[in-house]
Amino acid sequence: MVLNLVNWKLDFSSVFTPKNVAIIGVSPNFMKWGAIIAANIVIGGYKEKLFLVNPKHKRIYGIRSFPSIKDIRGIIDLVYVALPSTKIFNVLEECGEAGVKSCVIIAGGFSEIGHDGRDLEKEVIKIANNYKIQIIGPNTMGICNPHHKFYGLMPPINPIPGNIGFISQSGNLGTQLMSLGEMQGIGFSKFVSSGNEIMLRTEDYLEYLGQDPDTKVILCYIEGLRDGKKFLEVAKKITPHKPIIVYKAGKTAAGSKAAHSHTGSIAGSWVIIQSMFKQAGVIEASTSLELLDLAKAFSKLPPLKGKRIGILSWGGGWAVVCADHLMQVGLEVPPLSEVAIEDLNKILPPYWSKSNPIDLVGTLDRRNQLKSLKILSDSGMDGIVVLGVLTGLAFENLKKYQQIVNIPEEDLQVLIKEFEKTDMRFVKNIKKLVDIGKKPIVAVALSSEEVQEEYKKQIVIYSQPETAANVLSKMYQYYQNKLKKEKK
Repeated sequence: MVLNLVNWKLDFSSVFTPKNVAIIGVSPNFMKWGAIIAANIVIGGYKEKLFLVNPKHKRIYGIRSFPSIKDIRGIIDLVYVALPSTKIFNVLEECGEAGVKSCVIIAGGFSEIGHDGRDLEKEVIKIANNYKIQIIGPNTMGICNPHHKFYGLMPPINPIPGNIGFISQSGNLGTQLMSLGEMQGIGFSKFVSSGNEIMLRTEDYLEYLGQDPDTKVILCYIEGLRDGKKFLEVAKKITPHKPIIVYKAGKTAAGSKAAHSHTGSIAGSWVIIQSMFKQAGVIEASTSLELLDLAKAFSKLPPLKGKRIGILSWGGGWAVVCADHLMQVGLEVPPLSEVAIEDLNKILPPYWSKSNPIDLVGTLDRRNQLKSLKILSDSGMDGIVVLGVLTGLAFENLKKYQQIVNIPEEDLQVLIKEFEKTDMRFVKNIKKLVDIGKKPIVAVALSSEEVQEEYKKQIVIYSQPETAANVLSKMYQYYQNKLKKEKK
């Protein structure tokens, strides 16, 4: 039994921009999920109405508590049910009678546990179809919309607003990736932990995000597809306008078995699904963390329209590594033009490499580094990788020098601030060149997370040249696929 959509249309405004939210199963015990979700919504700054439902308490955390959803006046857009799977049927009936539009079922214990769980799902679907309630989940960690200040999630995270929509069949993996994304300056437009998808499915959320003006890039973590045909049709319409980046788990027999016991997903043939991704122009992430690497680049950078990549490096070794990997993933590292070499000769030592990659041979003059980057940007390259010119860990090393040469603390702080100042100047110039030249510039810096945090808000930065090469390669492939579709 599936959701019957013949006579009614999906309403995602009640899911992602609810005018009011109710939580059934809230208690004063902060070790219960209902209480944590309520706290996350309040702390996140949700501006609309929040209702709590618990017949045993009149107030919880200073907020009025109602005996039943039917005791709340008006229609409720979104209801969270934080009760065990075997206790939700009467509550769903009450939600239906109260006219609730959408319902998030937090509990597990459905199809992922086998036959008995599937019977419970059928009963939920029957009630939902009867009252036309949209079901999110079950077995979900919730929804968030940072632009709406709505953080209806189980974990206490508050992703920053951005242009990346994220659909994850795993709530744990999805929320942790968003938390990592926040540390890297990656912002999100919408997120849904879709769970077992007994009604609203990945394909439905994908179709919505494809039309969402706040969403520029779409991420998906998928274990299985309920309707592969619809996914293909929807993705084909979206990819010419917005990149869809997918990490598909459950590729092996062991992974497929784990997926079924996790969200009840039937993983399907990986060969068939991979072929479907290629037909639709979907970008495949090779690892879960690469979802973020790709999202960062696609959301912040202009398209990579050609294969020609320039490399600016503080030293020779990393430049060799980067050049090798760019070639291995199908990009090019072409020679510099004579004009570019002449211009660089004026600012770099006579023993510089005189080729692409440009080896700055340890040059400490930050002004010449900026000039070199500008020359490279103007030299006809389609994209640029900047290696190691952010000082990063030098801050920590300076503290060690203080112990050896007894540098006064105030002098040390002056040096550190100077490093920070010149680094930020370089970062802002990278961003300016990206905006002016409309070509991607990616930085690579082996520095601490603390040092990079502010930089990551401004530019795209990775810790390895291999990552930069892989990302640029997939950006180029996406642009080429887009051109092919435009010509048809």
